[in-house]
Amino acid sequence: MSRDEHGQTTVAVIGSARITQSDERWAEAFETGRLLAESGYATMTGGYDGLMAATSSGAQSAGGHTIGLPMNQWTHLAPHDSNQELRWSDDYAQRLSHLTATRYLIVLDGGIGTLSELSLAWAIAQTEDSFAEILVLGKQIAGLVKELHRFLIVSDKDFQIVKFFDAPSDVVRYMNSNHDVEVRDSKSHG
Repeated sequence: MSRDEHGQTTVAVIGSARITQSDERWAEAFETGRLLAESGYATMTGGYDGLMAATSSGAQSAGGHTIGLPMNQWTHLAPHDSNQELRWSDDYAQRLSHLTATRYLIVLDGGIGTLSELSLAWAIAQTEDSFAEILVLGKQIAGLVKELHRFLIVSDKDFQIVKFFDAPSDVVRYMNSNHDVEVRDSKSHG
């Protein structure tokens, strides 16, 4: 699993680039980042604005290490200044490899990009020996994932790969209590 140069466990957080500071979800993402840093985790996001910036800003406010994953071809966007380290990606496959190499993947509310990253991470968790635990915090994305369970051919075991949380403190508490536990025996059928 991914660790930074200081030996910290890296946690990926994905979510919308479009949500602004006036939205309550921005404050929740900031709190998530702050709690991650206070618990000693390095925080990895897509590196741009919105919930990614909120998470990184929260982590930075608590002295945490922040990593952004901007895309080389997205010249119309600039990485947010809360990223201490940038790992530029040439394509989504490279970006996804960074996200899924982490111990945990926290999913906040977002759009198609967030949904696609969640879906690919979930498929990897079904079939690979090493994968990021998927922890859903966003209320809207949680509702969507639960609806997917109703309409897709997804076994209960596959659905249990994804864990749902109501608050940033619940997510971090779960991570802290499971930090030294290897959770790699949930490979499914795909």
